[in-house]
Amino acid sequence: MLIAAYIDFVILIIISTLFTHIITLGNFNTSVPTVVQIVSIIIYLILFVIFMVIKDLLFKNSSFGKKILGLGIFHKNDSIPNKNIKIKRNLFLLLSFPIDIVLIML
Repeated sequence: MLIAAYIDFVILIIISTLFTHIITLGNFNTSVPTVVQIVSIIIYLILFVIFMVIKDLLFKNSSFGKKILGLGIFHKNDSIPNKNIKIKRNLFLLLSFPIDIVLIML
């Protein structure tokens, strides 16, 4: 699962960066005003969060990393959870990530 999460993270960073580059028309460099840089960073973070929350909906029952490693998300009775459960699961994991990092460091 950790390898699948790492694969997802890398792919999501690449996708978010590409979409941000397309949306800002490639104007993200040191010669642009600070406002454009701040807007680009906000767009990047919004896209990253959106992709992180919906990553398990991109394929039938798995994200990029899970698909590569042959994993999936199932209930205890081997049924596939609905979209709302997958979104809530990913949102909870995304929001609890900072707490997990702090607890690991203790």
